[in-house]
Amino acid sequence: MWHIFESLNTSVCTVLLLGGAYATYKVARMLTAPLAAVPGPWHSKITSAAYFYALLRGKTFSYLTEQHRIYGPVIRLDSVSITDANAVRTVLSTHRFRKGRLYKVAKFGGGHSKKMIAPAFSNVAMINLEPIIMDVGINKIVKVLEKKGAGGAPVDLFKTLMCMTLDVTCAVALGGSFNMLEADNHPITSWVHGILVLALTRHMFGEKPAELMLPNRREAKNAPKDVLQSLIEAVDDNTGEGLASSDIVSEIITLLLAGSDSTATALSWSIILLSDHPECMKRLVAELDEAFPSIDEPITHNKVAGLTYLNAVLHEVLRQRSPSSIDLPRVTPNGGATLGGHFIPGETEIIISPYAVTNDARNFERPLEFDPSRWLVSSEMVSEMKHIYIPFSMGARACLGQNLAWLEMRLALATILRKFTFKILPGQNLQPVLRLVLQPSDARMMVTAIRRTS
Repeated sequence: MWHIFESLNTSVCTVLLLGGAYATYKVARMLTAPLAAVPGPWHSKITSAAYFYALLRGKTFSYLTEQHRIYGPVIRLDSVSITDANAVRTVLSTHRFRKGRLYKVAKFGGGHSKKMIAPAFSNVAMINLEPIIMDVGINKIVKVLEKKGAGGAPVDLFKTLMCMTLDVTCAVALGGSFNMLEADNHPITSWVHGILVLALTRHMFGEKPAELMLPNRREAKNAPKDVLQSLIEAVDDNTGEGLASSDIVSEIITLLLAGSDSTATALSWSIILLSDHPECMKRLVAELDEAFPSIDEPITHNKVAGLTYLNAVLHEVLRQRSPSSIDLPRVTPNGGATLGGHFIPGETEIIISPYAVTNDARNFERPLEFDPSRWLVSSEMVSEMKHIYIPFSMGARACLGQNLAWLEMRLALATILRKFTFKILPGQNLQPVLRLVLQPSDARMMVTAIRRTS
């Protein structure tokens, strides 16, 4: 019996010694590592548990915002997080800082030249897409809201907007709509799941699935002038070669994910924030009424693009509740880089949270206040704010689909607010949570939609 206790004591001592040695190693590394001088919560130098707990809860955006408020614009976690304006521009504006691990999971985006893809999302291309957006999305959502909201019946506006943007994105990307607005019960999440499966399939099996998907369109006569066709017809000026099928599928995956979820969520946050600030809602509605005196007057992008308060509202929504608030991981170049006054060694992962950046008081005054009027200032001041305004990233990594997003957001918000008065029903959790995009916690927004008559 005594030998058993003696053996147990030896085992316990061994475990304690190993634990002590590991703790000593971690403390020594914490004090002497190249990132030792970078501030941050003490526990993050030993473990990333706090960050991953926030990740599991969908709260990394608020966790990082709070850590930056406490420790400054450059902080050390498991990786290094930055909100410093100049550092953010340095990292995002060039290809020196390559994309991090997150992008390798689904291989979103190809290694092709943006110059080949840009024409598909140019302002000229958007003019051709506007009738599709109005026909497939905007006009149909008006009819759906009239029907479902008749008599003051509650409508899930978040789901309805999601159906609209998925219909629009599919129509402009692939030449055909999902017709989700016309279905009473449509499995929204299954579409998103299907897109992710498509992404992972490409990652696992390479180009073969893509080659099976595109031959019919490549050989089609009188193909629709949608984004897919523009990508198929794209040619590199230097080599004369077109895009590989795998690259085309990458762009379509990105467009379906970003172009539907992000736009619908931005429109939902617009209604929520305007409802929370009735003086802003009143001012915007007045601007729309003046621009379109008749409630039945067609709303065109040419006209709404110049509405100053509409644009200010959308800019402020995207600043305070950017749907694309997932961390943007980058990796420092081999020789390292100085960011925000701190030298960051090469091959260190840098994370940039768009939410934390634009809700940092060092970048925007009164960041927690929803104030569209902050954008109604001189062009010089607006330009200065846009230096750190990243709902669509910036520089070399800027989202090519932002022209499409602005087109759809302006048309949709102007149309539904000119034609309906919305009231958000009580008893809902509309606090933001990060699930691919920054959305209301309940993943719904029940409203009454009363048709305006004048």
